[in-house]
Amino acid sequence: MNWYLILYIFSAIVIGTWPTVTLLRGGRSIAAIVYVVLILLVMMFFGLRWFWYGGGDEDEVQWPPVINACPDYLTFFNRPSSSSASGTTPSCIDLVGVSRNGALSKWRPEFSTDNPPTDDKYFFSLATTSTSAAARNQELCSNAIAAGLSWEGVTNGESCYASTGSPLAIGDSSRIKPGPPTPTIPKCDPT
Repeated sequence: MNWYLILYIFSAIVIGTWPTVTLLRGGRSIAAIVYVVLILLVMMFFGLRWFWYGGGDEDEVQWPPVINACPDYLTFFNRPSSSSASGTTPSCIDLVGVSRNGALSKWRPEFSTDNPPTDDKYFFSLATTSTSAAARNQELCSNAIAAGLSWEGVTNGESCYASTGSPLAIGDSSRIKPGPPTPTIPKCDPT
């Protein structure tokens, strides 16, 4: 039983009726009607906010709803590779220059998908050596942090989320323990 909700309902009745009766006894019926309408809207707003939408653990939602295939602000790119069975390696490219420590170079305009660079400094590889989802997630998280990148749902900017789900699929939010958010501000490159 939620005693705070019961206390809120009781106080809403008192706050709603006492001033209304006072206004009606004073002959101010229009002011009483306006007061009742306004106090009803205010009490409904805060009641829904505090007791309905602010639900407990059972109302938790997965955030982010879908984990991106690449770290924040990076773009997915199938890198041509002769060592891969499919002829490509899944990777990500940086089109805006967001790597905080410079480990990943910005993909310059002279490169195209037909003529990609061969240097690894332009690619964030999504290939991992791990087979389990938890180990794969940990490896991708460590790689993203080493490259100076943030990845919503995988890293919190400084450490990894404690998640056992695959970083490329929707996971169970009960297994994710996020840390404090770290904003990612892209660097401005005048060239």
